[in-house]
Amino acid sequence: MARYELIEGTSSKFWDVTLEGVTVTVRWGKVGTAGQSNTKTFASAAEAKKEHDKLVGEKTRKGYLLAAAPGAPGAAGAEVAPHAGTAFKLADVERLDGSPGGSAERFMGQKIVDYDPEEGLKDAARKAYRLRQEGSVAEFLEALSQLVADPNAGKLKALVLSGWSSDEAGGSADDDYVRKIRAALVGAAGKLTGLAALFINDTYGEEYEVSWQYFTDLAPLLDAYPRLEHLRVRGDATAKGKMGTLKSAALRSLQLEGSSLSRKLVQQVAAAELPALEHLEIWLGPEDYAEKKSMADLAPILSGKLFPKLRYLGLRDSDIADEVAKTVAEAPILAHLETLDLSLGTIGDEGVLALISSPALAKLQTLDLRHHFASKAVMKQLKALPIKLLESPSEEIDEDEPGTRYVSVGE
Repeated sequence: MARYELIEGTSSKFWDVTLEGVTVTVRWGKVGTAGQSNTKTFASAAEAKKEHDKLVGEKTRKGYLLAAAPGAPGAAGAEVAPHAGTAFKLADVERLDGSPGGSAERFMGQKIVDYDPEEGLKDAARKAYRLRQEGSVAEFLEALSQLVADPNAGKLKALVLSGWSSDEAGGSADDDYVRKIRAALVGAAGKLTGLAALFINDTYGEEYEVSWQYFTDLAPLLDAYPRLEHLRVRGDATAKGKMGTLKSAALRSLQLEGSSLSRKLVQQVAAAELPALEHLEIWLGPEDYAEKKSMADLAPILSGKLFPKLRYLGLRDSDIADEVAKTVAEAPILAHLETLDLSLGTIGDEGVLALISSPALAKLQTLDLRHHFASKAVMKQLKALPIKLLESPSEEIDEDEPGTRYVSVGE
C-alpha cells in the first residue's frame, strides 16, 4: 500500500492505493479518519497495473505527496520515502566559483522569485521562493508565518532564506536570533510538507560579509524535515556547545559555504548518518578566520565508508589545500568519486603533483581546481590525464610577500 497526503491551508486529506494481482483498492478521506474505500477488478494484472499508475499520476499532479503509514517504511525510526514527483537532479546543484557577487538567480534549477504576501505562492511547485530579511527578527518571523499560512505552502519544493542579518543584532545574526529563525522553520514543517530543497542565507558581500552570518545547529532541521533532499547553508557556521548528529535518510546534497566554518562542524559532518548523500561540499576557510582543521577531522569522510553513495566531494576555499590534496590522493574515497573539487583554495605544485601521482585520479570524471597557484609546467602534466579539468589561470602571488597565497573567499 502506498499512502499519499495533501496538506495545504485548512485541507488535510489522504489517499492510498493497493495493487494486488488483478485488483486495485483505493481509500480516501480526511487525515485521522478511516475514510472510504473502493475496489475494482480488472481482466489482467497488466490492466490493473496500468490503472494503478494512472491514478497515482493523477493524484501527484494535484499535489498529493507520498507519505508513510503508521508502522510502515517511512514511519518514525524507519526509512523515509522521498517526495513524489520531485524533479531535482544532482546536476541542478549550483556551485559558486568565487565569493558571491549578488543574490542567487536559481536554486536547484528553479528560478528564484522574492516572496510577496500579496502575490502569494502562485507557482510553488515550479519556482523557488525567497524570503528576504530586511528588518527586525519580528518582521522576518511575521513574513515567514505568512508564507507558511499560504494555501499553496504544501506544494513548495524549494525555499530560499536571504540575509540572516538583524538590526536588533547590530548588523549580524547573533546566536539567539538564529535560534528563533530555526525554531520557526522547525515549527513550519507541518505546513511545508513538500519541501525538498532549502537554501539558508543567500547573502553576498555588498549586503553582509559571509563571515558575519552563522547558523549553529543543522540537526533540528533535518529532524523536522526528514524528506529534505538538498540543504545549502552559507555563512559562518561556528558551533557553540554540543551539537546533535546529522541524520537523514533522504538528504542527497549538503553544501556548507563559509569562510569560517568551525572545526566542530566539520567533525559533526564526519559523524553524520546520511546514507543517501551523493554531493558534499565543505568550505574549509582560511586559518586566520576559521579554526585550523586537521586531516584527522576529515578521515571518516575520506575513508569511503561513511557516505557510500558519494560521487561529488568538495573541500574548497582551504589555505592548506596542498595538505588536503596530498591526503585525498591517498584516500580510499578517491576511487569512488566522479568529481573532486579542491577549488577556491591555495593549491600549488606540491598538491597537484600528489594528485597526479595517485593511480585513482584517472578514475575521476572531473577535477575542479579553479583558483590555484600551480605552475604552468605542473598543470601541463595534469592536463595530459584523461579527465575533465576545470581551471582558471594561475593566481598571482603577492610580489611584496613572496610565497603568500590566498583563498578566494576570505571574509
